[in-house]
Amino acid sequence: MVEFMDLAEEPIDMNVGFSHRAVGAAVAAHFAERGYRHIAYAGTLAARDRRSARRAEGFRVELAARGLPDHYELCSEEPFSIGLGGRLLAQLLERYPQVQAVFFANDDLATGALFEAQRRGLRVPEEIALMGFNDTETAAAVRLAISSVAVDRHGMGRRAAALLLERLAGRELPQRVIDTGFEIVVRASTGTLLQAL
Repeated sequence: MVEFMDLAEEPIDMNVGFSHRAVGAAVAAHFAERGYRHIAYAGTLAARDRRSARRAEGFRVELAARGLPDHYELCSEEPFSIGLGGRLLAQLLERYPQVQAVFFANDDLATGALFEAQRRGLRVPEEIALMGFNDTETAAAVRLAISSVAVDRHGMGRRAAALLLERLAGRELPQRVIDTGFEIVVRASTGTLLQAL
């Protein structure tokens, strides 16, 4: 058996993936190091999407460790969509008008938030910075391009299949847990905050 897409604390057998908690922490650090202080998380289907919940947890823990507010969070039980991303940003700004930056559970939500920010005349990233997850083509193609977290989904699948084939062939596995890592792809939507807000 191979678990993949997340690193399990106690794998059942083989495991290929990356730490979603580490992703959340890295994104919180990315925003904080650019001078943002009021940083939010927005997601969807939190009760069912455990990986997204782990990113949110890592995000909160890192903000708290840096002495930053860690309670700006909004989750919907609707399926994710570009339209929902716009509504989530609108609700966040209504509830927490001081928010300066938002980490979205995926790029579709971040894209909808970008469109909503543009409709409102908000300058991105000066007035609101946005980060997505999955590094889709859309994130790179929109104007302004959206920063995102890239993960090697195809590579994870290939490595999981290779582990299964090795096990089926009866070979000894040198490594049962493989961390494929992630990368924050910095684009225009998360620039440096030039002055304290």
